[in-house]
Amino acid sequence: MLISVSPVGLHLNELLYSTDLPLKRLDLVLIDLRGKQYLGIVSQTNIILESLSFTPKPVTKSHLSLTTLQKNLLEFTSKYYLQSLGNVANIFHFQDSVQDKLLEARANKPSKNENKPKKPIETSPLLNLSQAQKSALKFIESKNLSLLFGDTSSGKSEIYFHLIDSLLHSNNTAQCLLLMPEISLTPLMEKRLQKHFGDKVAMWHSKITKVKKQKVLNALSKGSVKIIIGARSALFLPWSDLRLIIVDEEHDDSFKSQTSPRYNARDLCVMLSQKGIKVVLGSATPSIKSYYLAKEHGYLFRLKGKFFNSKTKLTLDSSKEILSPMLLTSLQKVLDDKKQAIIFLPTRANFKSLLCTNCASTIKCPHCHVSLSVNYKKHSLICHYCNYHMPIPEVCPTCSSTELRGKRLGTEELKRSLEELFQTAKIRICDRDNAGSFKELNKILNDFSNHKFDFLIGTQMLSKGHDFKDASLSVILGIDHILGLNDYRASEKAFELLFQIAGRSGRREEGSVLIQSLQSEYIESVFKKGFQNFLENELLQRANFYPPFVRLAKLTIRDKDESKALANAREIKDLLLRCKEENVEIIGLAPGNMPKLKDYYFFNIILRCKKASPLLQSILSLEFYLKDKLSFDIDIDPIDF
Repeated sequence: MLISVSPVGLHLNELLYSTDLPLKRLDLVLIDLRGKQYLGIVSQTNIILESLSFTPKPVTKSHLSLTTLQKNLLEFTSKYYLQSLGNVANIFHFQDSVQDKLLEARANKPSKNENKPKKPIETSPLLNLSQAQKSALKFIESKNLSLLFGDTSSGKSEIYFHLIDSLLHSNNTAQCLLLMPEISLTPLMEKRLQKHFGDKVAMWHSKITKVKKQKVLNALSKGSVKIIIGARSALFLPWSDLRLIIVDEEHDDSFKSQTSPRYNARDLCVMLSQKGIKVVLGSATPSIKSYYLAKEHGYLFRLKGKFFNSKTKLTLDSSKEILSPMLLTSLQKVLDDKKQAIIFLPTRANFKSLLCTNCASTIKCPHCHVSLSVNYKKHSLICHYCNYHMPIPEVCPTCSSTELRGKRLGTEELKRSLEELFQTAKIRICDRDNAGSFKELNKILNDFSNHKFDFLIGTQMLSKGHDFKDASLSVILGIDHILGLNDYRASEKAFELLFQIAGRSGRREEGSVLIQSLQSEYIESVFKKGFQNFLENELLQRANFYPPFVRLAKLTIRDKDESKALANAREIKDLLLRCKEENVEIIGLAPGNMPKLKDYYFFNIILRCKKASPLLQSILSLEFYLKDKLSFDIDIDPIDF
């Protein structure tokens, strides 16, 4: 029998092989490729060809396999995101029959430590729910898909815990997945869940060791672990009886993969709700897409108020000076009250760029279309995209002027300035430069939670659902830059960030939020009316032209030769005009948001349509006519341009 096999993780086209084995589509096999053995996934069986110019090699059955749920997920992801089965299969963790037999043998063999049972984790009962929380729980239990739109500190987590508890009591084989957008959030949630569910809880993300991962897979296979908390990769584990998925902070862009296959884990979970799995999306600032669909299809529950009866005072500062008197007074009060402050700034390093005040030029990365950031600690100008660095020059490379100064304050410079002004204050930074590893990030967050320092300065990392009990002040700087981005989602991103960071302070006691902006009246108006009102107004702005009312696809063409990249993009656009579906629009051809990155030049073609199907069909037709002559990257439902 001739079969077609898609190599796993090799980004190759399907290859022809032969077999006498009773194989089916989506079976995993071992294939010979240039004398080396690779894993492949069967895409087609019983192929009949009139003639062949070569003798297909035989395949070997693999001891790895996919669960039924994984097969459903793999099929959908491949078809919707227009990726090969092998490319998609590369993100899955497979069932391992050899490993299962080893586990079974160990289970039947007396253990040396049999007389020393592992000390169980002490558990405590769940907190009682308020009447509003009980109503939310009842609503969620009645739906296969629901969006829990709950204000910050409204007690969404307690509702999740009661939902999990109810499921595990009614079904002793049921498994639950709690997806979190950032790995930094998983340890705290693991502790909270273990407090109630003991050793039935495990954690999964890319930063845990191979040994720990194998232990989790073993426990999941044996059924001793029922609840997994993890980042988006946890969705692709070999679940045997997954009954509940909770997507916390569902609005977060981290659920969207920025490498191929460019799937959105939240959207895949929504698809799984149609396969009988209960799915709960939760957020204090839901995405416009999720809010609109939930409202349209009747699965939205609005949970208002705070679980802890705390109050938050909002102050707007229109000063053009970053270290304004209002900011400094607010920070001094935090120190006097022996509380803590969270300070958000969207820029790393000391400054975003080095500006020559004589010729107005900035020093750019030779490999990327971006200005180099100023880092005094490393005495360098650094590119945060390709890691290129050079010494900080004494004169401008363009005009030789010595009039060089930093432009757009970064986290390091803010820390340096605050340390000069508040000499007794202990200050730390939480950004990729200072918390590059999971261990470093965890230490910073734990130290802040334990009040080992007073001010925590950080970038977007600070908006990710952390619970700091002593934080009485949230400061938000540089928000005007995000509001001014050339992106239809700029307002959505900015106000998600504002509401989320504002929610980090005053979670149990009275707190304050200080926002520095030249658009203070607009921001104050949005805060007074609330996030739901903002969503409704944003929907009016997007009607007919932007998601969620239309579907988008992005085709990206790249080459190290700029003229070649542009010529290829034009050729692809011309072909698209001839082969696209009638109701699909081509919205121009333009350089990418980052026109040059790591020596490659990028051009984007955006497709728009009311429905997804014509978009996908247009791209499939394009691939058919190109016949591998030109390549491009496909992003369905893109979030950056």
